[in-house]
Parts: sequence; C-alpha cells; structure tokens
Amino acid sequence: MQHVRRLASGDFEVRTRSARALVAAGSEALPSLGRAGDLWVPVAGGQRVSATQSVVRAILAEAPPAAVEQKLGSPWTNVRRAAAEEVGVRDQWSAIPQLIAHLDDEAPDVRAASAASLRRLTNQWFGYRSTASIGQRRSAANRWRQWWSLKGSAVRREAGPHAALAAGR
Repeated sequence: MQHVRRLASGDFEVRTRSARALVAAGSEALPSLGRAGDLWVPVAGGQRVSATQSVVRAILAEAPPAAVEQKLGSPWTNVRRAAAEEVGVRDQWSAIPQLIAHLDDEAPDVRAASAASLRRLTNQWFGYRSTASIGQRRSAANRWRQWWSLKGSAVRREAGPHAALAAGR
C-alpha cells in the first residue's frame, strides 16, 4: 500500500493524509502495516516515534472486541502490541489467557504491553518485567498462570474493574 510508505515521509501533511486513509481502510490495512513494522519518524527534541503504531491503534480502537482479541495472534509484532494495549484499555477480561501467554512473546514490546494490560485489568503484578532474564520472566509468568487458574478466572467481571482486588494479591 502506497499510504504505508508515505507514513515515513518527512512531510507532516503527507503522513497525516496517509494515516487518515489507512484508518479509513480499517482492518484491511493491518497486513500492510504489520509487514511494514515500525516506521520511525523524527519528532521535536531529536526523538523518534513509530508512524505505524498510532495508525494500527486507531484501527483496532474501531474494531469489535472479538476482532481485537484475534489480532493478539497476529504474525506481526506491531499488531500484537497494539492489540495487547487495546484489550487492556477496553477492559476485555476474556483476553487475559492470551495476555498471559504473551508474557513469553519473542518481542519485548509485546511482552511489556501484555504485562501492562494484565496489571490494568487485574490490579495484579507478580514482579513481571518484560526485560528481565528469561528465567525471571518465566517464573513471573507462571505466577500469573497460577493466579488465573486458582483465583482470576473466578473473579466476576460484573463486579467492576477492581474486582480482582477481592481475589487477593
């Protein structure tokens, strides 16, 4: 898609028009955005931001809940990361098992987004750090799995966003 390439343009207006066109295309644009990965563009202060990530997030923000959960299984890192972020924002408890599985994802940013959404959804942490050694990550991920199987899955979602507090820390 030509609009994806234009997201990396040095011209802000070109990037904006392309982003709008991709968001309008919806989920049909996700494969092209996924294949492109993060297209980094410079911003003020010498920083760089991903021009694709905000577009992927905008597309997923408009998608139905089941479609967002499905994107957790995407072959593309930037789509998995955005889906992990979106299910947390939407308070989608049905995605918790997939988020726990993504604590072992190959991509650190997907692991971090999954952990952040888990913490947001459940108010639990278990010491997980996405950049820790593989052994430390697996140990914390196993604590998540144990919590989910023993307490988390029994928490009634209807009780509100802080229902996990009642399940114990």
